Amino acid sequence: MSKGNLHPRLAASLLVLSLAACGVKNQTGKAAVPTRPGNMKLVVAESVLPTAGLETVLVKVQRVGVEGGFWGLATDSGERYNPLNDLPAEMERDGVRARLAVSLRKDVLTTRMWGTPVKVYAYELLEEPKR
Repeated sequence: MSKGNLHPRLAASLLVLSLAACGVKNQTGKAAVPTRPGNMKLVVAESVLPTAGLETVLVKVQRVGVEGGFWGLATDSGERYNPLNDLPAEMERDGVRARLAVSLRKDVLTTRMWGTPVKVYAYELLEEPKR
């Protein structure tokens, strides 16, 4: 390879990345628009809502007393999720059940060592905790 020339694979990779950054297109050729998941309330601005990759999970909010304490999310099947962003104030109560639109973030490590890290995008309260 001579000085000043890009390696062909590097050049091809840069081209692909730059084209991908131009925007996501759907089958009609129009830019894909994020859609609000059902009747859920958004936790983030609609402009940053992903167009794909969200999962819907049913969880129970619980206070976890590790690392100074935080709000964790647990499913009935025993899966645990560690929210990376702040939960809305109305969800910060032990025992609240909710349906969430989340993206699993297996590429992120936290000091909490509790549950799979998730980014919460939207929520719907299903049931208040029993007193």
